[in-house]
Amino acid sequence: MALQEIDPYPFWNGVKKYQVNFFRGDLIAAISVALMALPQAMAYAFLADLPTSAGIWSVVFGTIFTAAFGQSRFLISGTTNMVAILIQSGTSEILHTYYGGVSGLEREILAQNVVMEIVLLIGIFQVIAGLLRLGRLTQFTSRSVIVGYIAGAALAIAVTQLFPFFGIRDLDGYHAIYQQGWYLLGQLGALHIPTSLVSIGCLLLLIFLYRTSSKVPGAAIVFIVAGGVVALFNLAPEHAKGIFDVAPGERIERITLLQDIGPVFSDFPKFAAPYFEFRLLAKIIPLAFAISLLSVIEATSIGRNYTSSKEPPYNDNQEVYGLGISNFLCAFFGAMPSSGSFSRSALNKAAGAHTRFSAIISGGFVFLFVVTLGFLVNKIPIAALSALMIFTAYTMVNFKHFFLCLRATRGDAFVVITTLIASMIFTLDVALYVGVVLSIVLYLKRAAVPFLVEYAFNNVGKLRPLDAEEERPDPRICILQSEGELFFGAADLLQTKLRNISEDETLKVVILQLLNTRYIDASICLALRQVLDYLSSTNRKFMLSGVSEEVWTVLDESGLLHKIGEENCFPANEQLPSEPTRNAYALAKIYT
Repeated sequence: MALQEIDPYPFWNGVKKYQVNFFRGDLIAAISVALMALPQAMAYAFLADLPTSAGIWSVVFGTIFTAAFGQSRFLISGTTNMVAILIQSGTSEILHTYYGGVSGLEREILAQNVVMEIVLLIGIFQVIAGLLRLGRLTQFTSRSVIVGYIAGAALAIAVTQLFPFFGIRDLDGYHAIYQQGWYLLGQLGALHIPTSLVSIGCLLLLIFLYRTSSKVPGAAIVFIVAGGVVALFNLAPEHAKGIFDVAPGERIERITLLQDIGPVFSDFPKFAAPYFEFRLLAKIIPLAFAISLLSVIEATSIGRNYTSSKEPPYNDNQEVYGLGISNFLCAFFGAMPSSGSFSRSALNKAAGAHTRFSAIISGGFVFLFVVTLGFLVNKIPIAALSALMIFTAYTMVNFKHFFLCLRATRGDAFVVITTLIASMIFTLDVALYVGVVLSIVLYLKRAAVPFLVEYAFNNVGKLRPLDAEEERPDPRICILQSEGELFFGAADLLQTKLRNISEDETLKVVILQLLNTRYIDASICLALRQVLDYLSSTNRKFMLSGVSEEVWTVLDESGLLHKIGEENCFPANEQLPSEPTRNAYALAKIYT
């Protein structure tokens, strides 16, 4: 398959092809997406322990830039719950390790600097991946890893958000999810009843609106209702202590509002280069790579899902490139990392979007809402945000997929459970790496066992596999077919099996079929050379049949083709797959 080229200016090509009759659908979809994106942005910024503006600028600039440079016409990007929880767990550990004891405004500034450094690296990683055409490599991430990771992330979101849900101050510093959960259980007696009632009411209203219609901006409605109830009953008096005014273990006195974190809109975003602190790179690079991988998986999954058969083939590399440009630029605007949002993208398509301009317009509407209605948004209770996050945590887990992975194979079940447990013990980026490495190890363990099947020609000249107890028609000639991948992990086993078969003194010629082998490496070449040397030392022949063009090139360049003898190697014939082996068998008859 030819590699698809990257268009550096897809936005301008979209402008040239834009039709006026698309505008109404794009406009309606943009307003619908903006009404969903604004409350989600605030909730995800709160989840990540960042200023609200970091989430808002992500759904403004992240959405606009990804749509301008990416591939999909329906993809809506910006910050997501998965990215937010990764940012929260990763930055908490970095701040705890390098800036222990820092709190308040100083901690907030440091956290913002660390995140901007992370976002910049994410953008660089993704742009390089797009330019190097590495978009499709995400398909090799095991589905079991993603399912286990999503379950772990959902659990982490639920545990961390139960603190503001019940009006309980959480522990300072970085703590594993299981430690936070244990501490929460011990503090349930200190929950704040008004906060808990508002949270439960918001959660129930979200569930009701979600079941009523997916097109209803449920989060916006819940925020309006919650803010109105708190204002009506004066549940947030100014001089009482909120959740950020007490120490861990102390009881709060009022419902905490969004304005207690900081104003939603205080100034227009400024374009400024991120402050880069090189001593943090050892911790930041693995975190940035994990977020980069996760956001690419999210964005490309959405893009593939919403590409119809009537459109040009989906270009993963263009999407990765667009996402990288978006994150690189977001780092200069103080925005959280940009990823693909499943919920906002689904709403965008369902609301009637036609082109990428619906995403671009929606970013503009979010900015407009913040500038004009920011003073009202400040009055939203934190309890409503935590209710939205807990509801999101539940909906992000596909329980059918989770239980399917548990039942499919022991390996899949082991990967899912291990990834889930790792997310409770370690940071979420480490949990993702644990799952990926484990799935690769299990795959290599299976792939590294070459299955050698012995074949023979029957009475009518057709090639067939021999039964276990069946003898060869000609004991002097052995035809073997390798069924499985031939790479460095299989080299030792391949050599051992061929050597064991060659111990038979009556055997004069070994023919190895490579019908399903498209690639071999140096390790396989060395293994074949040692088998060839052993057979040659006893005046016996080694032959290859069904050699693909790629394998032939490797054999030639490694010198193994000359060693075996070009006359003993038979190229593959796609029209007549068994013909090369028939020719090899005829030559073997002459040798014997």
